Amino acid sequence: MSITPDSLPQLRFEILEAARILRMSRGTLYARIRVGAIAAQKDGRRRYITAIELNRYIASLTPLLPLRQVETRSTEEEFEQRQREARLLRWALNDKTARKYAGSSDALARLTPLSLRFQGYEEFLSRLRHVLVNTPPETGGGMA
Repeated sequence: MSITPDSLPQLRFEILEAARILRMSRGTLYARIRVGAIAAQKDGRRRYITAIELNRYIASLTPLLPLRQVETRSTEEEFEQRQREARLLRWALNDKTARKYAGSSDALARLTPLSLRFQGYEEFLSRLRHVLVNTPPETGGGMA
């Protein structure tokens, strides 16, 4: 049985081949080599990356959460935050005492019912103060 180049496993790759395997540009691969994230071998004027080094680099990467999970979590949190802010705004616009003290974010913060408080509600009220001062109180409970 004779050994041919085709029967041997590929032990090292040229830079362009390694970049294709890693699904990155040649420039990005050179940048990773420069900072020491990937070790390259030099043979004459050419650089190579071994199969073992490619496997080591891939194994060293931190796995990320699936994109869908990250998006879902942040979207749900943002939605809940907007709901809390909307409830607080409704209270501030419709409560007579809140309207009376609309010019003072400190007074509004103390008047805010516990059920409407959330982390950062005082900052939200201070941003909202100019809206409360410039919005006329709603009259009547019906729709126009």
